Amino acid sequence: MGLDAKPFREGSDGRVGLCLELLSQQGFVDPGVPECTRAVPGALESFLALRGLRTLPLRMERAQGNARLIAARLEAHPGVERVRYPGDGSVLSFEVAGGAERAEAVCRASELFAYATSFGGVQSTMERRARWPQERGVPDALIRAAVGCEDAEDLWADLERALRLSAAARRPAAVAASPC
Repeated sequence: MGLDAKPFREGSDGRVGLCLELLSQQGFVDPGVPECTRAVPGALESFLALRGLRTLPLRMERAQGNARLIAARLEAHPGVERVRYPGDGSVLSFEVAGGAERAEAVCRASELFAYATSFGGVQSTMERRARWPQERGVPDALIRAAVGCEDAEDLWADLERALRLSAAARRPAAVAASPC
C-alpha cells in the first residue's frame, strides 16, 4: 500500500509499525509502539520522526518507482514462479523456482539487498519469511523485499546476479563419462 492507500477499507486493523518505519527512515525512531499501546515518544524521537517526514515524499517516490521496476522484471524472469506486488508501495514478494534452499541462496548472494527484516529505509532489504518458525503458511521459497532508494538498475543487476548464482549453485556437478 502506498501513502494514498486506505488500509482500513481494505481490511487492515493497523499500520502503525510500517508507518513509523517510513516516517523515521527505519531504525532511527523507536517510540515503543509494537502493540499499539499509548506510548509517548520523547523529544529526540519526535525530532527524528519530523526529520524523516520531511524527506518522506522523495523517499517514497524513489522506492515505489524502484519496486515497480523490480516487480516487472521479476515477473519476466524464468527463475521466478510468482510475484506479489499490488502496484504501489515499496514492499513486494516473490517465489523462486527451486524451493527454500534456492531462496536462501538468493538472499545470501545479494550484495545490495541487506538480508534483514526491515521496511522504509533508504537501503533495500530482503529475507525468506518461512525461515521464522512462527510464520505458518508462508511458502518456503517466498522472499519478501523492501525496496529502497538505491539506483534501480543497480538493484536489478544485483538481484539478477543473485538469481543466476543461486541457480548455478543448485545444478548438480557434471558426471564424467566412464571409460568402460
